[in-house]
Amino acid sequence: MSQRTVGMPEFNELIDMAQLLVNLWEAAQRLPEGSERREAFIQISGFQRRVAALVTPIR
Repeated sequence: MSQRTVGMPEFNELIDMAQLLVNLWEAAQRLPEGSERREAFIQISGFQRRVAALVTPIR
């Protein structure tokens, strides 16, 4: 079982990405209902999956 370690600079980058996700989610919620809003949430979901892959431990 291998474990990835994260140093302070990397940790700060992860915090920044998490805050970016929050900001994107809040901005998308302010869009009017419709295809533009759905597309925004689809894009955010893709980014969220990539961030999750970075913070998920490798087993």
